[in-house]
Amino acid sequence: MTAGLRTHTQTIRLGQRQLYAVVAGVQHYAQFVPWCVAARIVAPPTPAPAPGLERRASRLRAELRVGFNAFSERYTSDVTCVPLSSVRAVASNSALFKTLTTTWTLTPATDVRPRANPNQTANKSHADNIYSVSQSAIQMDQNLTSTQTPSKAKRKLTSADLLKFSSLHEPKIQVGVSPAISVPPLAVQDQDSASDHPICNVDFYIAFEFKSPIYAHASDLFFNQVCLAMVKSFEGRAREVYGPAVEF
Repeated sequence: MTAGLRTHTQTIRLGQRQLYAVVAGVQHYAQFVPWCVAARIVAPPTPAPAPGLERRASRLRAELRVGFNAFSERYTSDVTCVPLSSVRAVASNSALFKTLTTTWTLTPATDVRPRANPNQTANKSHADNIYSVSQSAIQMDQNLTSTQTPSKAKRKLTSADLLKFSSLHEPKIQVGVSPAISVPPLAVQDQDSASDHPICNVDFYIAFEFKSPIYAHASDLFFNQVCLAMVKSFEGRAREVYGPAVEF
């Protein structure tokens, strides 16, 4: 079988709280995540065991569909969120992957100080009102998703498709476009000032194993592109929601 691991580490000019809100907002992924054409929550967040963690973790289940031209792949994703710190998604029921796990780990870069900018103000309340994993937000998203047009006929993915993904499709970032759904405040109790520091460190990780070895040739190029495209798309989404980045 063909297995692999890709990682990407970067310091980003966004607050930990801001970026976490975007990453944890799984129901909005189809609006900006590369190759994601549909996303809906099928099981609402429930408390998840998290030994040794100060913040309470939660777990939800989502159904995601990725597509390119006539190709369409639908799978289930079990998502574990530790407020402000990490988001881990484990795929199942995939026709293409035996395993697929993505993990975001976020930490405030308090050792990096932003330049003084009197025109830039904190926008924490806006962040809390834009993204939520609350049950009411999930219900609204399910209602919208149920009206979507049925997908095109499925076919098997080829290595040529993977190469086309990496070369032809850039992240779906639309500057100035606000999220389609306004939701209740984010249910995060942690009030650490460090999470509002306007610069954070991002560790993004993808572990995967294909069901078929025929994708080995294309996977190296494809997943190198995926790491970069994913981080770029989430960073771009956060910027369109929260405004320009700070300088450091």
